[in-house]
Amino acid sequence: MTARKLTSPIIEDISHLSHDWDVTNVLERRNVYDANDNLEYQGWAVPGTATSEARWLIVKHTWAAGSISGYNNTRSQVSSNEVKFDKVFDDRATYF
Repeated sequence: MTARKLTSPIIEDISHLSHDWDVTNVLERRNVYDANDNLEYQGWAVPGTATSEARWLIVKHTWAAGSISGYNNTRSQVSSNEVKFDKVFDDRATYF
């Protein structure tokens, strides 16, 4: 798997933001890809959060072969079925 780091502008406290803000503008995103270069895990946290800190929201994507482009995303689920920023990105596989 290959981890890629994408960053957004730094905002220290996001608790005051409305729910309709696009998270890609205020959070750091980490992506991990499987052997077929499909996105397998995404992690979201406040910029500067270490991957060893329990401050991440983690999403796992499941793919199935068979489409014209090769794979279809068949499922996306949040860690422990909860939308909380309380997971360790380094431990992502243990939550699913």
